[in-house]
Amino acid sequence: MILKSIECETAEVFYRNALTEIVRKGFGSSDCKCATHLFYIKNKEKTEKILKKISFSICYSFSNLFA
Repeated sequence: MILKSIECETAEVFYRNALTEIVRKGFGSSDCKCATHLFYIKNKEKTEKILKKISFSICYSFSNLFA
């Protein structure tokens, strides 16, 4: 389980990054002030760079998505 504050901080990093696209505005953020919590990044390596920059566990995030 990811704490809401970490989820919002991660969403903010993706929102401010030019490499990301918002998939659906408001998705997953009805209980916070974030624009969305759903983003699309076509390039896996660029996604990993962003996640590393914010000290997010890449192993955890990608193992759950592609398992």
